[in-house]
Amino acid sequence: MVTGRGEQMVCVTGAGGFIGSWLVKELLHRGYFVRGAMREPGEFVHVREPLLRKHLVLDIDTVFNV
Repeated sequence: MVTGRGEQMVCVTGAGGFIGSWLVKELLHRGYFVRGAMREPGEFVHVREPLLRKHLVLDIDTVFNV
């Protein structure tokens, strides 16, 4: 039996990719709340940009960067 993680929120960058999408599916299956981050193909935006980084990790317990 899979146990839930309570109210733990995780962020998965690259959630629309092959590995990221499977990671999101597994995290949801295990009871995590998941926030996914994707980009448009061909657009390169660094997560290091302060406003983007602040928005992505707001109330996040763990970040998976795939």
